[in-house]
Amino acid sequence: MQFDKILKEIIIGRSVLQQIEPIHSSTKTKINLSNLDKNLALYILGGRAITLSYTALLLLANCRMSEIGAVIRLIEETVYLADYFYDSNESDPNITKWLSNKIISPMKARKAQSNIFKKVFGKTDNMFEQKINELYGGMSEYIHPTYRISKLNLNIITLEYDYEWIDRKNYDIKIFISVAQALVSVINMVRYCKDFYMVDARIDAQLNNEISKLDSLNI
Repeated sequence: MQFDKILKEIIIGRSVLQQIEPIHSSTKTKINLSNLDKNLALYILGGRAITLSYTALLLLANCRMSEIGAVIRLIEETVYLADYFYDSNESDPNITKWLSNKIISPMKARKAQSNIFKKVFGKTDNMFEQKINELYGGMSEYIHPTYRISKLNLNIITLEYDYEWIDRKNYDIKIFISVAQALVSVINMVRYCKDFYMVDARIDAQLNNEISKLDSLNI
């Protein structure tokens, strides 16, 4: 990815997040830290998704591409879990488990996400499950110290590491995933959890417009 395109992605990304923030913030009237319920879980996961998105943009500004991949996977896992909880009954033991600081299996959340896609798009095959697993598997490369990712900022001619990526403007960086598409996932989380986020037709149209801005980047 060329540096000028990175700058455009950062500008649009921050603008998009500034549209999502007040929608999320308005739901604080629905929660109380002393009430460990589904609304609290959704509020916290939504806030984490937005915070992680800002972190990804900050890393993008410094071309920390392998680190961005790790943060994007965190964003996707957060979105999957929020969507799963939104579709769950208030009495779902996994909500209580999560609010007790236990880890919910990412596989369980991914499975729930594929079922959501099937419901939304009226599909019965395993296409969504396969696509989600492919995406998740691709992002795993950024989590682990794989060979390809570990040498992103290695000059293969001089064998010198550009440790701080000071010369990043001269790189044409190949990436598997983009911050823009992770932001689309966050927006769609808000749209899917529409009752919690009080998303009416006007807000939904606004969010759809933000997705169009991100899609226009073609990243």
